[in-house]
Amino acid sequence: AGLTLQKRRYVYPSVLPVGVPLQNDRHRNLSAAIIYKYGERLSFSLEGGQNHRNADGTFYDYNSAHVSFGARLSF
Repeated sequence: AGLTLQKRRYVYPSVLPVGVPLQNDRHRNLSAAIIYKYGERLSFSLEGGQNHRNADGTFYDYNSAHVSFGARLSF
């Protein structure tokens, strides 16, 4: 399981205007995972997370979430 908070500051040179310059950009990532071993050869995993970005303008803002399930068989 993990939690990451990042605050970034972008400054673009005025001679190279690339899109809309960002000055405030904040990301928040949260994820967690569980692994269950069923015997010596079989294991199951469940993982989920959420990602949030908030920047100067709404064009760069987004939210996303994911969930995954896995099974592993070892020989």
